[in-house]
Amino acid sequence: MKIDDVALVDVLRCERESYQDLLGLAKKEQELIIRRDTEELSEVLEAIERIIEKVRNLEGQRFALLGADIDRHSPQLSQTISSVLASLNGASAVEACRLRDEILQIIDELSETNKTNAELVNRSIGYIDFLLDSLLPAEDPCYGSAAMPQSPRARIFDGRA
Repeated sequence: MKIDDVALVDVLRCERESYQDLLGLAKKEQELIIRRDTEELSEVLEAIERIIEKVRNLEGQRFALLGADIDRHSPQLSQTISSVLASLNGASAVEACRLRDEILQIIDELSETNKTNAELVNRSIGYIDFLLDSLLPAEDPCYGSAAMPQSPRARIFDGRA
């Protein structure tokens, strides 16, 4: 089967741009997490979802160009980009190889940014949990005969206050 090298390069170019957009949004997401701007963060997350859907569509196009036999549960590629590069003409092969390498580099950076974002969110949630645990009792306080809370951890506020 002859691969449409121009179409493949166009799809790879669109994929690269989409991944660059995802990376930009992930970096913006990081800033918003640090600033705790939940309103704008919500908008960024919606934009990320739209781009992810676009990437899925582009991958479907790429699979179709590579002659993929796609099953919803286990996609089986009959050819990969690396195996196709040898069959492309000179300029298209060089461009496809360059785009593939750029996409892989962007994906690595995106992965690291997403790991950092996840860590920031986990730390924020941990801090909020700590504050709530410090301010409010985990259960209703039960006072003994000496009018002292029987809870092993002292709280700043009584839950009934």
